Amino acid sequence: MKLWPYRRFVLQSPLSPDEVARVLRDSVDPRPQWDNPGRPFVGSVTPPEFRIHRAIGYRNSFLPRVVGRIIPGDNGSHISITMRLHPAAAIFMALWLGGTALIGVPLAVATFADGGGAALIPACMLLFGGLLTIVAFSAEARIAKKILRSLLDGTELATQARERPRRAYR
Repeated sequence: MKLWPYRRFVLQSPLSPDEVARVLRDSVDPRPQWDNPGRPFVGSVTPPEFRIHRAIGYRNSFLPRVVGRIIPGDNGSHISITMRLHPAAAIFMALWLGGTALIGVPLAVATFADGGGAALIPACMLLFGGLLTIVAFSAEARIAKKILRSLLDGTELATQARERPRRAYR
């Protein structure tokens, strides 16, 4: 499980870049329709890029914002996709978790030292906020990825693990 609600992957599609753009345009509503979402996504498609999110009939602050780029490939197209939290939700959660850690943890340590049971409250708040963000984002990201793969007849290219280059110490 990833600790920050952020996903990056590349889909390979047998469709040409123009066909990918057409399929996306046909699947994206420019304005959200809350009562009856007609298409699976809301947003804009301006080839070679697109900015969309899933059209849902309920509210979810952790709904991933999908930003993609269509790149011509050898046998079709490569679609580079990044999913991240809405900036307002990310700022709110950073303030909540950061404030809890900054103020609550020292308070919890002091309370725990005195033998108080309230020391667990900040830890529970951190755990709840973190799990809420990660689980809600991951569930919605999985659904959006599945829909995109289906629409574009895409297969995910193997992503390379991003690691820092290791220094050779002598």
